[in-house]
Parts: sequence; structure tokens; C-alpha cells
Amino acid sequence: MSIAQSEAPERKLPIIDVSGLHGGAIDRRAVARELRVACTNTGFFYITGHGAPTGLIDRVVQQSRDFFALPMEQKLALSMTQSSCRHGYEPMKAQTLEVGAPPDLKEGFLAGEDLAADHPAVRNDPANIGPNQWPPQLPEFKSVMISYVREMKILTKRLMQGLAISSAMRSTNAAINSFSDRSPTCGAPSASTPQ
Repeated sequence: MSIAQSEAPERKLPIIDVSGLHGGAIDRRAVARELRVACTNTGFFYITGHGAPTGLIDRVVQQSRDFFALPMEQKLALSMTQSSCRHGYEPMKAQTLEVGAPPDLKEGFLAGEDLAADHPAVRNDPANIGPNQWPPQLPEFKSVMISYVREMKILTKRLMQGLAISSAMRSTNAAINSFSDRSPTCGAPSASTPQ
């Protein structure tokens, strides 16, 4: 541990109820202020009031558990290294966030909006957007994950609007859409760490 780390004050990540982002102007500005404080003080935050249905989140968690319980050979058949847009399975220790750091002790599955290779968004960003790989052993996996990606796209737009307001930018649909219409890649709920 470095000296800077040992002397750093403990900071708790703020929890922000973002439900006000689909309210009136006063509610949106109140949430935007909280987002600004969080982004300038800690750089990170948790959210509640996101609007994603609890039942869908529960299905994502269950499908993720089912996927990570598959035999390694079945998961590796969907390796993200076989995908032009890096969608698919990422084995444990495959990711290192900074040079010299130990690899992450997690495995993951990355999926985005399921777009064909000839879709304009794919042609504009083929390294991150494109067709997904799906496990044939789990017939509900694709529909659950695609539903989740759609919910996260709605949430992304809402958060971008709040962040735009927080930084005194005009929250124009064109500006928000140019960022959030890019197919979000969702991998966070589909991660597994050793027990």
C-alpha cells in the first residue's frame, strides 16, 4: 500500500435516487445536482429509482448463474476473442486494467444490442457493436439479456440527460442520442467471481 493510499480518507459512494430524472424540471435539476456532486467528489455513485423492472433483474441474475455454471468448454465456445465486436465470454484472469497489476479474478459475458453486421451502427463502430453470441444450452438467455440491454439503453439516456443538466449543458435530444444510441454493451450483471 502506498503512503497516499494509507492517508486517503475513507469515502463512501453516494446513493442517488434517479427517479426524478423522469419528473418535472425541478426534480431533474435536484437529481442533476446530486450527480454533479458525486462525479466531482468521488467520481462514482450507486443509483436507485432506475426504473428497470425487478423481475427482469432477477431473470438476468438467474440466467447469468446458469451461464457461469456451464462447463468451461461450452463457455469458451462463445469466447469474445471469436467476436469482431468483443461480445461473448471472457474467462477468469483475461482482463487486467493497468500494466503490472494482477489480472481480474472474474469471468464475464458481454452482450449488446443484437445488430447485424451490415447495420449502420456496426459499420461506424465495428470494434464494439455487432452481433452477439448466445449459449444454445440456455434458450431464455438471449431474450432476457436483450430485454436488459434495452432497459439499460433507456437508463443510459436518462442518466445522460441528468449529467448534461448537471454540467449546465442543454439537454438536447440530439446530444443525448448521439451518445446513448450507440449500442451499450452490458456485462456487469453477467460476471462471476470465485467463491
